[in-house]
Amino acid sequence: MTFDKSKIQYLIGSKNNKSDISEPFSDVNLEFLNELSLNIFKHKNSKKYKDLIAFAFWCRKKNIIKIKNNFLDKQFRLGLGIIFHLTPSNVPIAFMYSFIFGLLSGNSNIVRVSKPDLEQVKLLFSIIKKIFRIRKFEKLSQNNSFIYYDKDTNISDYFSSFVDGRVVWGNDKTIGDFKKMTTKSKCVDLFFGDKYSISLFSSKKLKKLNKIEFSNLIKNFYNDVFIMDQNACTSPHLIIWEKKPLKSIIEIFWNNLEKFVQDNYLTSLSITSKKYQILNNYLMENSDLRINKMNNKYIKRIKINKLDKNIINYRGFSGLFFEYEMKDILELNEIINRNFQTLSYFGYDKIFFEKIFKRNKFKGIDRIVPVGETLEMSLIWDGINVVNHLSRIVSIK
Repeated sequence: MTFDKSKIQYLIGSKNNKSDISEPFSDVNLEFLNELSLNIFKHKNSKKYKDLIAFAFWCRKKNIIKIKNNFLDKQFRLGLGIIFHLTPSNVPIAFMYSFIFGLLSGNSNIVRVSKPDLEQVKLLFSIIKKIFRIRKFEKLSQNNSFIYYDKDTNISDYFSSFVDGRVVWGNDKTIGDFKKMTTKSKCVDLFFGDKYSISLFSSKKLKKLNKIEFSNLIKNFYNDVFIMDQNACTSPHLIIWEKKPLKSIIEIFWNNLEKFVQDNYLTSLSITSKKYQILNNYLMENSDLRINKMNNKYIKRIKINKLDKNIINYRGFSGLFFEYEMKDILELNEIINRNFQTLSYFGYDKIFFEKIFKRNKFKGIDRIVPVGETLEMSLIWDGINVVNHLSRIVSIK
């Protein structure tokens, strides 16, 4: 393969990564993440970017230790070597979560950043560069790279040819292209494809909430959707009201969300224009769809009269939702497939879902979490134990 290496921009780290492996959750890696979290919180400009603050909260020491304790097993593990990450462009700092997947699994990493010129990305890089200069983290700077290049199959081919693992986030075409590339015989691949997420609400339980509980639910749902402009694969597109929805409380929910969004969401002309374009396209191309409450500025709702397999093509953006009134949760059998990822819920409990899923064995949905927790990244992602896949067991007798 031939390509111009000058097309590769090395943003942070080394141009010559060494395959430096460690045990998963090594002390230095945990210390690095804690230092990163503290420095993000301390920076005067961080609060401008809610996604950056959410990331810092996730990688704080207490949370990472909790994750570590959940993953401890009796096996002796080591990382694989160098992991190449191709990360999505729709979520600005998604590349950092992918990097941490590799780091906590005990690997060196080469991470392609889709949009390095975004302000929160530049701020994050300035913080990482500062931390990399600390002596105990110098080795991390020598064995990890954040890079950028325009989409170029030859460059992706080059990195794929020598790494020990790849983590690829993308649509079916992107994943298909990477599957065709030549890799080492023992190269481990993790492919995270395009996913669809939904929310399930009990309107009867909603009606029983007191004022404070109702306010907290609105805030939690807002966080699931608007921190990432509804771009995260975990953000719900379809909102389902189950068991004879109570119209009045549903309208109260949406109106309260509208007010909360108005007070807290920093939108832009480009985002608003894109939302209206998406909305108009859906209504023009699908005569059976009906808009609800056009007088709301931030929240747009499209009513779905029947669930079918095409629902996965209906995707929201920045407060555009599809809405369905469900009589029986078994109707989910009509739509759920392997492309469904997260089901967030209000008014139910873990035992309820365990019974439903054991009895029906739905073909999709890998995560079931309360409303407000969809953006909580886990090292079990799309049903895959990431640490187990990106590390190897060394059997010692």
